[in-house]
Amino acid sequence: MKFNALQCASNLVYCSKGHIMDMLKIIRKEIEKSEKNGISRYQISKTTGITEGQLHRIMVKNQSLYCETAQKLLSYFGYEIRKKKGR
Repeated sequence: MKFNALQCASNLVYCSKGHIMDMLKIIRKEIEKSEKNGISRYQISKTTGITEGQLHRIMVKNQSLYCETAQKLLSYFGYEIRKKKGR
């Protein structure tokens, strides 16, 4: 399932078809911050179950992001995704 009318509670980012890039920006920023703090993509991969190849594509390409992948990464970085009320 791809994003459709989701809300990221920790950072209050609304994600619909036109706003998936906001979610990607958050994930990229968190991965970059982790790398600066000595946490490798390998470690993120092992903890989240997301392959290093997927992490690489997220970082260097404007690739689509599946809900499950985003949820795993955002949860790892301390975010929570929930459906926006009334939708």
